[in-house]
Amino acid sequence: MLLLRWNIIFGLVFLIFISLLQCSARVSEGDPVKQESGESSDPSSESSLGVNEVLVETIPVTAQTMRSYILLSSTIETETMVDIYPQVAGIIKELLVEEGDRVTKNSLLLQLDDTEHKLAEQKAEVNFRKSEADFNRVKESFEKKIISEVEYETAKFTMQEAELNWKQAQQDLSYTRITAPISGVVAERLVYAGNRVQNTTKLFQIVGTSEKIVRVFIPEKEISSVKTGQKTIVIAEFLSNREFQGTIKRISPVVDPSSGTFKVTVGISDPDGALSPGMFVSIRIITAVHENVIVVPKNAIVYDGGLPFVYVVKNSTAHKILLQEGVSDVQYVEALADLAEGDEIIIVGQSGLKDGTRVKVMQPLNAVKK
Repeated sequence: MLLLRWNIIFGLVFLIFISLLQCSARVSEGDPVKQESGESSDPSSESSLGVNEVLVETIPVTAQTMRSYILLSSTIETETMVDIYPQVAGIIKELLVEEGDRVTKNSLLLQLDDTEHKLAEQKAEVNFRKSEADFNRVKESFEKKIISEVEYETAKFTMQEAELNWKQAQQDLSYTRITAPISGVVAERLVYAGNRVQNTTKLFQIVGTSEKIVRVFIPEKEISSVKTGQKTIVIAEFLSNREFQGTIKRISPVVDPSSGTFKVTVGISDPDGALSPGMFVSIRIITAVHENVIVVPKNAIVYDGGLPFVYVVKNSTAHKILLQEGVSDVQYVEALADLAEGDEIIIVGQSGLKDGTRVKVMQPLNAVKK
């Protein structure tokens, strides 16, 4: 019985000893297993950084064409916009166009009831014919020296007056047909069939579609960089920021004293008629073009004391350089000095750097994956 107890104890001790040996073997093999998983094989990882090195990402400085421009906003207008009023009073008999309809010059827009004007025209014609016949009789008598010259002149004047009245009645009758003075689109229709209108009643507004413009107001200090014929870019946000070419047509010679601006009219090329009057647009007036100049991306710039700086990497050291800015656009700034094409500038990790800091340039993620 005692021997059996000792055998059990001995067996338990032996099992514990074997378990400890297996645990030790797993611990000693942990590093190779980790290496096989690839967790520390990346030579660009932070664990490979030297003492006091900062991990950064760079891009090479490039040269490209830069444009300087004035950015403004306005709404689309047309060179021709006409409000239509009747020449004579009357009741609207028929409307032939609606808002949005395209019309051509001299096409019929509206017909007034012409009954009264027809009667007036016929009456005026009768009066003229009568006075004409009277004058012819008086003329015969005058030539025979039967009547005086005064009677002759009176009859002549009466005939001429009747002729003018007839022509006026003819014209008034023609005015019952309201026609389009220009080709374009009906922007407004302000009356209905059956309405009585006077010559002060606005009937329609028609806008021409062949020449679209925008009017912008440029600060007095910028006017020297703007001239007639200068190219512009018109951007329509409503049309997914589509760009249209424009040209400065007119520059007002007078400054607005209340705003200190000049009015500038820009003509727009819109061959497919995509732009509509009233549409909001942005206008870029190009004031300068700088070709093949050194540029840096705006996300590389850091500000210190209100001044712009970039960091250039040379021999694994970050050098802080004051950026002398030229023209700029949404993404880039022209560098006027101290940078050359091909210089490596920091675009990630530059915040908080100091001049002379040791850095390690990391590969972009897409390069590591390859």
